[in-house]
Amino acid sequence: MVICVMEMVNCTMRIGHLWHINGPFCHGTKTYWRCVNYLRDRCHSRLHTYIITNDAIKPPSEHTCKTDSSSLEIRKFNEELVHQARNSQEIPDIIVNNCYKALSDQGIARLPIRDNIKRRIRMVHKNKNIANAPYDPNFTTIPTSLTKTVRDDMFLRCDTEPGDDRILLFASTKQLDILQSTDDFLVDGTFKVLGHQNKYEDDPEFSHNIHKIVVALTFLKPDDAVKGFEDLSMNPDDEYQTILHHFEEAYIGRLRANHTRREPMFTIDFWSMFHRTTQSLMRTNNSTEAYHRRINSIFQCTHQAQWVFLQKLIDEQNATHADIVHIRSGQVPKSKKKNERYEKRLLHLISNPHQNILTQLDSIANNITL
Repeated sequence: MVICVMEMVNCTMRIGHLWHINGPFCHGTKTYWRCVNYLRDRCHSRLHTYIITNDAIKPPSEHTCKTDSSSLEIRKFNEELVHQARNSQEIPDIIVNNCYKALSDQGIARLPIRDNIKRRIRMVHKNKNIANAPYDPNFTTIPTSLTKTVRDDMFLRCDTEPGDDRILLFASTKQLDILQSTDDFLVDGTFKVLGHQNKYEDDPEFSHNIHKIVVALTFLKPDDAVKGFEDLSMNPDDEYQTILHHFEEAYIGRLRANHTRREPMFTIDFWSMFHRTTQSLMRTNNSTEAYHRRINSIFQCTHQAQWVFLQKLIDEQNATHADIVHIRSGQVPKSKKKNERYEKRLLHLISNPHQNILTQLDSIANNITL
């Protein structure tokens, strides 16, 4: 069923023709339609459909009017044009380009000039009371429609008012509740191997040894982490010295003259993945990086117009709400088979470790990718 915005009536298209509702005539489970060319060509074709499914009850009667595919294309173009103008914050040029995609050359040739089409879009925006995006970053107010979610929940939570350090915070009530009840927070970041990025990417043996130092140690039992680090530090090549020194300073603790270790910046219990793995808890920020890529694909550019940015943020909140509903209804979050295979192997290694710590670290590193 298509909304025919040119005539502001409900229309349907079947077998190359268009009908609109025949006045207020809906009776019981049926809707009665007549040809859109009834007034122009006195076409008496009729169609009866079920109200709920919109399926035809019987084939339509014969048309006596003249119609062609280009006319149908133009009508669909106009419907889609007004729909996008009413339901998006895109600029007129983008809306026109989007609607052009479904048109044939013959259909495009019968359209008005682009400036006239864009004027029509601006009129729809004006009738919808869409505020113009401000050129001044210190805009004073935000349109009310952009401070609420699709479900009319409060979305704008905080506005520190115009200024160089202005902060706007957006969140729905339900998603704030989830945030307040969570124990883990993930942050997207960038991995650099202390000046050895190119070697890490090009040399498989070097990257494998980095995995042993930087990652595999985290899967040892916390009480074995220091012993594992000391064994790795016995006879390292010079190219690993910088990494070992950094890891010792930050995660193990420097060795004092009396053979005790200083308190590291991050304690072993803080960074150990041993118990998180045995308890099947989240260990990586891969989901955060994936969501970062998703956001980039949605916004498509770095500096969006303010109101366009907020509208896309509202749309994304609605999509996230749908994901939450699915998960709470029992939908299992999808995972890659490759990750599942590595997960099983890691769990087996942790549950049945090798007696030699270096062998255990080497085996764990074979299941690591960064």
